[in-house]
Amino acid sequence: MNNISTIVKSIILPLIFISLFSYLVFAQDNPNLDNTFGMIRPPVPPELLVSEVLTSEEGFDNFFLGVNFAEPHISANPIAPSEYFNAFNTNAAHYTYDGNDWFSQTPPFGTAMRGDPVTAYDSLGNLYYENMYGSASILGCKVIVSTDNGATWSPSVTSIAGNDKNWIAADQTAGPYANYVYTTMTQGSGHAVARSTNFGQTWSQTGFFSSSPRPGAMVAVGPNTIGGDIPGGAVYVVTNHTSTFVPRYSFYLSTNGGANWVLKSTQQFANYVGTNISGRHSVENMRTRPYPFITADNSYGQNRGRLYLVYASNVPTGDGNKPDIFCRYSDNQGVNWSSPVTVNDDPNSTANHQWMPATWCDKETGRLYVKWFDTRNVPSSDSAEVYASYSDDGGVTWAVNQNLSTSKFKIDCSTCGGGGTPRYQGDYDAIISNSVTSMSVWSDFRNGAFGSYVAYFPDYAMTISTDSDTMRTTASLDITIKVPAVKLYDKTVKFSAMVDPSANFSFTFPQGDSLTTFPDSIPMTISANNVANDTYTVTISGTGPNGTPVHRRTVTILATDPITAVLQPNGGEELIVGTQYPVTWEKIFVDTVKLEYSTDGGTTWILISESAFKSTLPVIHPKRKIISSELGDGIETSWQYDWIVPNTISNDCLIRASDKNDPAVFDVSDGTFSIISAPSPIWRLQTSGADSTILCVDVVDTLLAWAGTKGGKVLKTTDGGVTWDVISSALGGDVYSIAAIDNQKAIVIVNSPGVTRIRRTVSFGVSWGTVYEDTSPGAFLNAIHMFDEDNGY
Repeated sequence: MNNISTIVKSIILPLIFISLFSYLVFAQDNPNLDNTFGMIRPPVPPELLVSEVLTSEEGFDNFFLGVNFAEPHISANPIAPSEYFNAFNTNAAHYTYDGNDWFSQTPPFGTAMRGDPVTAYDSLGNLYYENMYGSASILGCKVIVSTDNGATWSPSVTSIAGNDKNWIAADQTAGPYANYVYTTMTQGSGHAVARSTNFGQTWSQTGFFSSSPRPGAMVAVGPNTIGGDIPGGAVYVVTNHTSTFVPRYSFYLSTNGGANWVLKSTQQFANYVGTNISGRHSVENMRTRPYPFITADNSYGQNRGRLYLVYASNVPTGDGNKPDIFCRYSDNQGVNWSSPVTVNDDPNSTANHQWMPATWCDKETGRLYVKWFDTRNVPSSDSAEVYASYSDDGGVTWAVNQNLSTSKFKIDCSTCGGGGTPRYQGDYDAIISNSVTSMSVWSDFRNGAFGSYVAYFPDYAMTISTDSDTMRTTASLDITIKVPAVKLYDKTVKFSAMVDPSANFSFTFPQGDSLTTFPDSIPMTISANNVANDTYTVTISGTGPNGTPVHRRTVTILATDPITAVLQPNGGEELIVGTQYPVTWEKIFVDTVKLEYSTDGGTTWILISESAFKSTLPVIHPKRKIISSELGDGIETSWQYDWIVPNTISNDCLIRASDKNDPAVFDVSDGTFSIISAPSPIWRLQTSGADSTILCVDVVDTLLAWAGTKGGKVLKTTDGGVTWDVISSALGGDVYSIAAIDNQKAIVIVNSPGVTRIRRTVSFGVSWGTVYEDTSPGAFLNAIHMFDEDNGY
């Protein structure tokens, strides 16, 4: 981006800047490359930069990590199942140590990074993060290494030279090539592969596969099970080449730790993905491509050594149709391949888009995971969700597809900031697993931006019976924890709790702390043991057998002794003798409130009521004292007593609300208020000068008013009622109602025997026209109201 910033600084005229910027974005949108060179993400609203857990109504979680630039990759620490690291374009990273709480950073590569982030863990817990670099153009990739899940990093080193779309894999076995790391990348007229045999300190290129390259070369590590069983003895690279819409996949194998490579086969499996727009595959104007995702089975199960291929492709074949997700497998290291198996299980898949797949084979269980984008729940196919499934029999059959999203998202995101037509909105994402569950990472556009998300699968929903309550400082509170639904989760869920700030609370599970069947629930008792009056947050955690999946819910608890709190009068008010005034207060753990008032600043008290209450009010007063306004159902609502203000004139008045059964529990107005005498009447008798009975008056402002009388007269004052002028005396009946518009215009109702009329003047009352007349028997109108000059009833 340095070349763009230099141009921006040097160009003054806005028109020239806009033209040149457009050239930079679109001239570099080569349909044979998949990068974001020259694209700039728009500013992100501050509220979208804060991570949070988004929970569906059913209780399933998406973890929102913030807004980045799409296109993420994720890895999990094989020796610490709850540690995950992911990175998004261009260099935005997130990591967690407990599978729930995420940290964010921009890792220090020390040079301008160009995106396509990919990550890998080796068997010892070393994390490798690779990203393309270059200033005026992409030159290759840099790698940095972390031994603490991404908190700190080694200096960067160059891993491979190339110009587009890289991938990385690490050997997680204890075999002869343990902890070797491999990378591949588009390089000029083909694809290159390189390796590191010393934990990423140095790298050497060991292969180049000449072709007409397209982006999407992938690398994976598996065991060599032909002629023996060597852990990590089969390293695979697949290249994508020849034609954009009739791509060919070539599969290469190394059986000596990446030193040498042999072509095993070239296959033509995929066709279009969506629609051809400007030489690119496109789904609803989102650019995409049938990347050949590969993974190998490193487990010691029945399919050990099997190589898997997952990709998207239109069904039926051809431009403009909709894609499905396919899986194939090879048991002879890529020489021969199975027939395709469709992963998505929607009954009418030709009507829906399924694309953007990612895959991973768990190295402990051999379970094969796939995630993808899916429009099956949107008939118009313009919005999508994230779906996932797994296979436990080597890719032959697939579990019922599960929706991982807590929200749909519009696919064509014009506000996200990706350039080109079709638009860049991320070219890939990823899925990773441990022996219990997987975690998917993706970018979706539910907020009109490149939101960054992760979710577990298989997974369980988690809810609690309340998120707020009130309890005494020595008491107990029962909570029900539920797992109301699962997404193919069949392990145990173990619950625990902690409190913040730290205090003498205890947590017990009368029926045990774990669930093994679903849906189900268990009770939990929160006990306060003489804790201080305060607001506490109890965090309830549910975890799988290895700490994942993990979900947390919080209960906000107000621990308090019995209290009362006067809300009003609370200082500064003026109460008028003889009027009714609403005294309001709150109470917690108090049955009956005694109300008193003082006229001498609290020296003496006069009883108002021994058992004061009239009604509860759903209001929140600013006073609140230690009562949190966010505690919802845990707080008793405000109470009110309608007090007839006594004739005890004073400027030093207070209200006291106390517990009738325990006078030590009380509260007093924060400040003094006044009881004052009622003001003297200020009405003055003013004659109108007319000899008729006035039936109606309508006021325009403080000076102008109109009046109507029996006998058909209309009067008007322009001096606030001091004087009145008869402006009309022959309206043909009694003026029952008048609507004054201004000094010039008014409307009246005139009733006389046998006829009722609505009449109007626009001439200051000098002349009147009839706008409505009813001569039917019994016709009578008695009121008119105007909202404005033209509308009324």
